[in-house]
Amino acid sequence: MHGPVFHPLYQGFRKYAWNPISEAVDPPELPEAVENHLREVMEVYGGFSAWDLERLTHAEEPWQKARGGVAPDVPSTSVISDEEMRRYYSARAAA
Repeated sequence: MHGPVFHPLYQGFRKYAWNPISEAVDPPELPEAVENHLREVMEVYGGFSAWDLERLTHAEEPWQKARGGVAPDVPSTSVISDEEMRRYYSARAAA
């Protein structure tokens, strides 16, 4: 209900709730293009609070479509489709 998550990763960090993650994590080996993209994402969004990020995701169409009519304070296991994300974010990138 607070934002989209990748459940295997979320389970390891959920104890932090709204607080910054304070433990060091060894990142996996990633292709250079992926690392560069993640750096760009961190440059743009890394300074945002959990609350700010939640507000951003909740305002976006893929989140809203996946949630459907689920009340804002109710958890959901609905999946945001790759196609929906591709369509929405491709259009945003092109704009």
